[in-house]
Amino acid sequence: MAEHLEPSDRALLSAIYERGMTATAFAEAAGQKARTVRYRVRKLLDRVSSPGYRAIVAQREAWPRERQRVAEAVFLAGRTQRDAAKRLGMSLHQVRTEIERIRGLIEANGVTNGEVAG
Repeated sequence: MAEHLEPSDRALLSAIYERGMTATAFAEAAGQKARTVRYRVRKLLDRVSSPGYRAIVAQREAWPRERQRVAEAVFLAGRTQRDAAKRLGMSLHQVRTEIERIRGLIEANGVTNGEVAG
């Protein structure tokens, strides 16, 4: 599932879980605070292990291209709605509308509990 993350997020998880690097060592190498790195790791793991994330990965290919782009930016890459709108060349309203549609599709397929953030 991590293959759907941004390269920097994949690199972080790879360094810690595949190469066994500590959060402190990664933080020092990246010039960041260890607490920030640990927080990022927790958030990334929460995101990729959520049922909503898995549902989006499994279903998004059947969706219209604009919905796919919003799902990839907001739910898979973890971008804010504003940043997604700017990067995708869409209005904030369009992004919010697609997010609500995505949440509805996910809930219709039995994934609930607010597992899909955005």
